[in-house]
Amino acid sequence: GMDGTLDRDIHFYYCVRHPEEVLFQDELEAAAKKNPRLKLHIRCSSRDGSLTIEQILADAGADVKGHHVYLCGP
Repeated sequence: GMDGTLDRDIHFYYCVRHPEEVLFQDELEAAAKKNPRLKLHIRCSSRDGSLTIEQILADAGADVKGHHVYLCGP
């Protein structure tokens, strides 16, 4: 798990409207630094636009077969 022994790549997308809305950023960045397989993507829609399936596919190598995708939020 979070002790640096992840057995697969995880792309963690944290989407907010504005940078000041990011909670636990230090903790998330520390977890990503400790776990090279944890890819943290903090996306601010006011700056970066909304997250798209095209971005997720690009990060996954255009093949999501065998991947699990979980989403939550408003």
